Amino acid sequence: MGTNTVAVSRVLQEEVRTVRMVRVESSNVEEVGYVDGIGRLWVRFHWKPGAKFTLYAFDHVPRSVYEGFFTAPSKGVYFHRAVKDRYQFRPVL
Repeated sequence: MGTNTVAVSRVLQEEVRTVRMVRVESSNVEEVGYVDGIGRLWVRFHWKPGAKFTLYAFDHVPRSVYEGFFTAPSKGVYFHRAVKDRYQFRPVL
């Protein structure tokens, strides 16, 4: 892990302590959060055996995508259609 990667990881770990995470009803997604201004979407998944990470930070996500979690009938399906493979992301320890 390079010095820059470690620095970014520390910044994200500090940020997640202050972001308001909201629990959602889902068998896949546990909670979501959003940071206005920088457009960072936080998604925490329910832990499953073999998973290394449960928390991910997605960059440059419009607020409307975050808000979509609250109206989507299936949070997991919504995540796969609106977020996965569309935005740069990092797992966060």
